[in-house]
Amino acid sequence: MAKARASAGLDTHQMAKILEVSERTVRNWEADRTHPPKAVRVAYHWETRVPLQWIEGGGPEDVSAHVTQRYERNNVVRLKLGAA
Repeated sequence: MAKARASAGLDTHQMAKILEVSERTVRNWEADRTHPPKAVRVAYHWETRVPLQWIEGGGPEDVSAHVTQRYERNNVVRLKLGAA
């Protein structure tokens, strides 16, 4: 979950504020010390755009590939906007 959050450019403070929980709670979820409720996992998905399947258990998709694709796609969009 930490990689998903980081891929969205959010720090633990920002994610905690979005989810209306403490930073400690976010850190505990991300360190697998506690398990977040389904609603939180869905919120991570919406905030980060990382596939829910990966957030819920590391599905078959490698998050690093997703993050790389997201980064490249964002840079292409920035380049197109900058060229316009």
